[in-house]
Amino acid sequence: MNKIINHFTNENIILTDDAVKYLKSNDYPLECSKLITDYIKRNNLNISVLSLELINKFQSGE
Repeated sequence: MNKIINHFTNENIILTDDAVKYLKSNDYPLECSKLITDYIKRNNLNISVLSLELINKFQSGE
């Protein structure tokens, strides 16, 4: 879990409390975290805070 939080921290992305709870409770894979940050970079999205709502949007492909 700490690897995932560190990954986002290293990318200068802050996780909201609800996002952290979700990632902890669902044993979220690090690879998915990398896919999210790659998508953010590739599309030049100005995202500095990642909430559970955004994680759900990424997972659903929105």
